[in-house]
Amino acid sequence: KSHLTWDKRPQGSSYKQIWVFRNCVDMMVSTSHFLPSLWGIDPPLHENEMCSFLLGAGDVESALQSLASVWEARKNRKDILLLFYENIGRDHSGTIKSIANFMNIKLSEPEMDRITEQTTKIEMLKNHNAFACGIQAKNAYKARGLFLDETQLIGKVRKEESWSSTCKMTHQERLDVAAAVQRSWNHTVRRLTGMKDYESMQLASMQQSIVI
Repeated sequence: KSHLTWDKRPQGSSYKQIWVFRNCVDMMVSTSHFLPSLWGIDPPLHENEMCSFLLGAGDVESALQSLASVWEARKNRKDILLLFYENIGRDHSGTIKSIANFMNIKLSEPEMDRITEQTTKIEMLKNHNAFACGIQAKNAYKARGLFLDETQLIGKVRKEESWSSTCKMTHQERLDVAAAVQRSWNHTVRRLTGMKDYESMQLASMQQSIVI
């Protein structure tokens, strides 16, 4: 697993790559819920503040540049699988089959059922610590001389009530962030792929049977 952008990842046929992308607005909102506890940001950034930070720091543009590169590269390569977060949720079992086929792994029906169950949100919440990024948090807190209470780590798989401490964006703020993301999309992804927006790319990928 890595968050390295496309241009920083070693390319070659020695390993297969599974890339997962998510709607940038939803990604930034989600980040605002778990990153403060992970990095010891106090007080936590509100959703719109996190969006402004990630947009201004260039994280969104880097992610979109990677998406455009992956979209083009997978056309001529069999070692790249492109998945969209939203489609994974819509067809959970289908995604598992797609990944297994990509990795040339044959799953029996009982194995398929077990993997499907173990990767539901309900089951992952039973193992919350596995998704709390405890080691990363320890390093971040130690570097800043802060005390870490690991029981307070929100984690990347979380219950809905853990969001209540974060100020929600207004409808207009979300529209403004979406417009900023679209501007970045236009001069990165659209320029390289011709896709007018994220939803169009999702639809095209399903029609092409690149993702389920």
